[in-house]
Amino acid sequence: MIKNLFGALLLLLNLTVHGQTEIKGIVKNQNGETLIGANILVMQPKTHRILTYAITDKQGFYTLTLKHTTDSLLVNASFLGYQPQKIRVANRSQKLDFTLQESHQKLKEVVIKTQPVKQLGDTINYRVSALKQAEDKVLIDVIKRIPGVDVMTNGKILYQGKPINKFYIENMDMLEGRYNLASNNLPVDQIASVQVYENHQPIKLLDSLVYSENAALNIRLKKNFSYALPYSCRLLAGYLAFNL
Repeated sequence: MIKNLFGALLLLLNLTVHGQTEIKGIVKNQNGETLIGANILVMQPKTHRILTYAITDKQGFYTLTLKHTTDSLLVNASFLGYQPQKIRVANRSQKLDFTLQESHQKLKEVVIKTQPVKQLGDTINYRVSALKQAEDKVLIDVIKRIPGVDVMTNGKILYQGKPINKFYIENMDMLEGRYNLASNNLPVDQIASVQVYENHQPIKLLDSLVYSENAALNIRLKKNFSYALPYSCRLLAGYLAFNL
């Protein structure tokens, strides 16, 4: 009986250890100089769905952790002025370094792009153009691709296994819990980014007093769609409800 118990503990330990993959390394250029602020994205090889991300620190190092059952991963490193590098690796913990080559392609015009994923404190900003795929039509198609987000069959959105406590559009709670109206109807081409507010306390007076384990989502619209919101923030909810 003791042997069986010991074997079960070893099996449980083995599942725990191998259930999480950790990939870490450093990003340099061809001259051996470290690149600070390089973007590292981990994607499913077939669908290119983003599973997790990281940004290199002041020493050029990054660390990624994820839990996923796929056999292999596609890891992409990118930095402004350098050619992106993609490496397909087995889904196991490992050290993975990148050496990026400068891009010498002459451009007719200069286009400045924001980072696809950016974190500031408890706010994670996902640029929709980096998440969107050809078949995506409405907001919920993009939300499903955000790491840590699960969408239930009834439309309920979970983040890290817990229901979100607010769904904002331009930081306004226009739908008051009926966020299916927006997530299933807002065209993805009208959305600039999706923000995740981790540990979000919706009651401002309790923000520094009562800790919250739940997250909120905030939808940032493109300028040509959001300019009228400060004047008539309820029109969108009424429009979506009428067109269901």
